[in-house]
Amino acid sequence: MPSGIYKRKTPPTATERFHQRYIIDPKTGCWNWTATLIKSGGGYGQIDIGKKKRIYAHRLSYLIHYGPFDDSLFVCHKCDNSKCVNPKHLFLGTQAANMKDMVAKGRRARGEAVFQSKLTEPEVVEIRKKYKPGVVTQTFLADEYSVSQSTIREIITRQIWKHI
Repeated sequence: MPSGIYKRKTPPTATERFHQRYIIDPKTGCWNWTATLIKSGGGYGQIDIGKKKRIYAHRLSYLIHYGPFDDSLFVCHKCDNSKCVNPKHLFLGTQAANMKDMVAKGRRARGEAVFQSKLTEPEVVEIRKKYKPGVVTQTFLADEYSVSQSTIREIITRQIWKHI
C-alpha cells in the first residue's frame, strides 16, 4: 500500500484559519473579517479556537501578532471598523479609554439613536419652548410626554439632548 494514503492530515491551527478569513481593503488597509459576524454585538468577527471556545477575531489578531495580554483590557480599533483585524489598526485600552475614544470620535449614540429614547428631537424642542416656571411645570410636561420629571429637568438644563 502506498504510504500516506491513510495518514490523517492535521487540522489547521487557529492562526492558519484566522489568516484565511479576511480580505484586505487596499483603500483603508483594513483586514475585513469574512467569517462569522456577531450582528447584535456591533458586527465584530468571531472564530472558534478550541472545543466550545470562541474569541473575537480582532482579539485573536492582537494575540497572534503581539502576544498575550490582560483579559480585562479591550482591543480597540483605530479605524473604527468592527470587522477589521489588521493588527496595525488595533490597540489595547481600558473600558474607560475605549469609551473616551468613542466619544472623541463622535460614535456615541445621541438623541433618538439611543435605543431607550422615548422622545423625538421635535418633542425635545417643544418641551424647551413650553416650559415656563410657575406656569407650565416640569411635572406637567413629564405627564404630557410620559417621562419622568427628572428627564424634563435634564432636557431643560441641557444635561441631556445637548446636541439640539
